[in-house]
Amino acid sequence: MLLCGLREFSTYYEIPINEIEEAADDFRENNYTNTWTHSDKTFPGTGVSAKLTCSLSPNDFSLRLEADLDKNTFINETILTTKPDEIIFSDKFKTLSLEDQKIVVRDKFNKILYSSQRIFRIKNGHST
Repeated sequence: MLLCGLREFSTYYEIPINEIEEAADDFRENNYTNTWTHSDKTFPGTGVSAKLTCSLSPNDFSLRLEADLDKNTFINETILTTKPDEIIFSDKFKTLSLEDQKIVVRDKFNKILYSSQRIFRIKNGHST
């Protein structure tokens, strides 16, 4: 019904109707799940990069952490799952950092939601 209204609207005003229809089709094909990157960081001089990806479906919200060391994935897991309500999940995560050789995710109140095991790098034969 919404697309019918947009098609009619597009006869009077110039809107990107093809792109809107494609986006609606993609959304439907992905089971009405919206996925976005919350944070994507590279930590200079460490070889470590990490990304937090959010996924909101009609059934739940999930937060996935992916982390690589020298382009080799060492973390790829869902670290938070809640009901699909922004009021529930919005304060539960905020920052992504590298602290004391650990990947750390903190919430809005600076409390640790997730902390990985230590990441050891071998440089010139010494653990760092």
